[in-house]
Amino acid sequence: MQVSVKPEISYLDKLLKECCKGVSPTVPPEFPLDGNMASWLQQVRDRAATWVRELVFPTKQDEEWRFSDLSAMMKLDFQAPAPVNLDALNIAPFILPEAIDSRLVFVNGVFAPKLSSVKGLTDGVFVGNLGQLPPEYQDRIGDYLGQQQGSKEVFTSLNTAASVKPAVFK
Repeated sequence: MQVSVKPEISYLDKLLKECCKGVSPTVPPEFPLDGNMASWLQQVRDRAATWVRELVFPTKQDEEWRFSDLSAMMKLDFQAPAPVNLDALNIAPFILPEAIDSRLVFVNGVFAPKLSSVKGLTDGVFVGNLGQLPPEYQDRIGDYLGQQQGSKEVFTSLNTAASVKPAVFK
């Protein structure tokens, strides 16, 4: 007897492996987290990966996706992006004059603090990577990250499973 796996399931498994390539329980040195935070983030990633394995790739037969045909997406060979080194000169043509002091830059989905400018934000607003989160907020982040509505949806779970440097806005 031969067992076959639906293409939607094998594609989703391939996406999960590609998204999580390079994601390990150890956190890179440029992104320091204390032991509790690193362990907690790995648990969030693991929980999301488990959800992905239990879900299937959306099709038009799914009520929420009935108007969206994603079948062409399954023909794409996604690959994790290679690291990119950008400096202010690279992004200069894209900086709007009115956003000179309030600019958030993401490179391949990762917040880039060196290319961003948060000088124009009001007092009490925090924007940064999880590793930069002030200690007074670290205990509360577990109430939000991976807990939002839709966190068990396939694409949200894929993103969460691959989180290395989640951006935090407070």
